[in-house]
Order: sequence, then structure tokens, then C-alpha cells
Amino acid sequence: MNDLTPITTAVILAAGLGSRLQDTWADAPKGLLPLGDTPIIERSILQLLRHGVTEIVLVTGYRADQFAPLVARYPAIKMVHNPHFAASGSMYSLYCARDLLPGAFLLLECDLIYEDRALSALLTCPHASALVVAELSGGGDEVFVQSEGQRFKRTSKQRAALATIAGEQIGISKISPHLFEAMNTYAERFFRSDLNLEYYSDCLNAVADQVSIFCCTIPDLIWAEIDDGAQWRRAREVVFPRLLAASR
Repeated sequence: MNDLTPITTAVILAAGLGSRLQDTWADAPKGLLPLGDTPIIERSILQLLRHGVTEIVLVTGYRADQFAPLVARYPAIKMVHNPHFAASGSMYSLYCARDLLPGAFLLLECDLIYEDRALSALLTCPHASALVVAELSGGGDEVFVQSEGQRFKRTSKQRAALATIAGEQIGISKISPHLFEAMNTYAERFFRSDLNLEYYSDCLNAVADQVSIFCCTIPDLIWAEIDDGAQWRRAREVVFPRLLAASR
């Protein structure tokens, strides 16, 4: 089913401890890592605002106080706190924002740098639920995607666990109300006993057979995830200069 209803809400997940960056970036959330003069999460915020997003739900956890200047600077931001950030994963952080998400929304991880094409392609994708898929980056810690045609089937960090590889999930998705309801229903069964359903991708995998999710594949997309020191160096030295050159 085609759905080009304008999306004006985005969620950025920024609650994690960033434990793999502690030697490089201690005592601050990893979304506040600077590139040039701007934290990476602020770059995302500015990109979202340029693409017509008027409300940004920022889910915080570790050192939430350090996001206060951003909230003061951008009226579009609504901050939601995950009080159990140390014992939960990204799906619980998203679950904490559920009361602010009555309609479709974009979902982003906080540790990304990416071309504007990632947003424009997703926002013009004719499907109600979709995720951005890029060519394999070789950046380490890849989340591989299996699809059937354009339809998403599942992800895995183990390449051998998938029958085919369509590309790599980059951490930017479009979530319809129907998909979000299915994700929450699946997650709630776990949350009764354990909040650490680690990744929202686990929920996407679990509900993909009952809710149509599509792959928005973007050739030659420039992007990077920053989870550890090696990825941080690659982002600074390789990917960020390419982003600057592409934007000129």
C-alpha cells in the first residue's frame, strides 16, 4: 500500500551508556561526540528540521543532563527519560516514548552521521514502514539485512545466519502506527520479566511476517555509525570529509 502522508515527528534514541567508547569519550553520551564544531546528534537534529520534521522526541538515559543545552536551543525537542537505561536496550527506550507517538514517525539512532539523501529517500518512500539499507560499509559491527524483493525479512549481526544479504541497516527507519503497535505488543511480553530486549531490530524481526516493512535501498550512501574507537576514527578521518565534500 502506498503511503506518502507527511511525517513531522522523529525519535532519536540516545539513552545508551556508550561503553565501547569509554576510553575515547568518557563521562558524556556518545551522541555528543563532536565533528567539527557540532555534536553528531545536533547534526541529525538540523537535518531533520530541514526535512520538515517539527517535533523531535529525544530519549535520554546516561548523563541526560548534558542534553539540556540542546533542548533549550531547539524548541522542537521533547525529552523523554529512560530511567532504566543501564538495564535495558533500545526497544525499551523507544517504548518509553510511546505516549508521544500517536502517528507515524522516523526512528534514528543517536550515533550516526549520514547524507541528507537518507532522509529524503525515506520520506518519499511510498510504503508506510521502511528502513534505510545501504551497501555494506565494512565499518565493523554491521547489521546485515535479508529481504525478499523490496520487502524486509530480518536482520542479523551474523552474516551466515541470513540466506541472502541485501545490504546493511544504518539505523534510520520509518515506523507506521500499525508497525509500532506490533513492536510494542511483542516487547511487552519480555518487559514483564526483563527490560533488556536489547535492540528494536529484534522486534522488527519478530513482526516482519505480520506487518509489511520495506527496504529503502540507497546506492553509494555516505554514512557511518560510531560505536567504538575504531569507528570514531573512521568517521572523523574518512566519512566526515566525504560528507563535507558531497554537500558542497
